[in-house]
Amino acid sequence: YTLKLHNKYLTYVSGQSYIPLLSTVDTKNKNALWAFVEENGKIKIYNAGAGAEMILAAPSNVQFTGSTYATMTSTNSLTEKIGTWEFSAGQNGAFFLKLDGVQNAYMNVS
Repeated sequence: YTLKLHNKYLTYVSGQSYIPLLSTVDTKNKNALWAFVEENGKIKIYNAGAGAEMILAAPSNVQFTGSTYATMTSTNSLTEKIGTWEFSAGQNGAFFLKLDGVQNAYMNVS
């Protein structure tokens, strides 16, 4: 799947401290492809380019100033990060990705 947020596509770039949103998507680029795996009611998000040892995670101490970014994080180093998400229904068939266990922490809500 591709992951579109705010009309741009989430595309993993190795070594960056954030995951950029691009205006277009190349579906042949593994870094633009995402997998959603449900486990005990929680969603883990993997990127084809990053590999199975990395998941999309965000800091557990979310700053609600627009400066907290989700990044690809090793499944073995989630000490201060949360790597599970919940789907939250929106209007008109939209959905939001909510960081598991953190009130009002949504990836795709501005």
